Amino acid sequence: MLMNPEGKAIIEQESHKLGLPSGDVVVANEVEIARGIIRTTILQLKGLELYQKQKLKIRLYDEFIPWWLYVFDNRKAYVGILEKGKSGRESPVLILKKNDQYASAFDAFEMTWERMWGQAKDA
Repeated sequence: MLMNPEGKAIIEQESHKLGLPSGDVVVANEVEIARGIIRTTILQLKGLELYQKQKLKIRLYDEFIPWWLYVFDNRKAYVGILEKGKSGRESPVLILKKNDQYASAFDAFEMTWERMWGQAKDA
């Protein structure tokens, strides 16, 4: 799942990352760079054999969330909390594991992921 390069949330995402107002010219420039990177990534993914054999799905979401998220095997999640004005590479990371005995923070992030996936559109 990738941010929609044609969507509106990408402006808020870049503004947050840079710690600048959304109307700033630096933000506008970074938005165009980010859009290009996402478009290129989509083209590269669509060129993969996995995609062509329909074993890879690319979905685009248009929503700002102040974290990045990777979920593995529906059991483990890595969550990077995005601080305003900082790169995602500088983010503190949570490592969450699913607990079958009770609900946890893992479940909250997993439900957010599922909601976003359901609302996203195919690339």
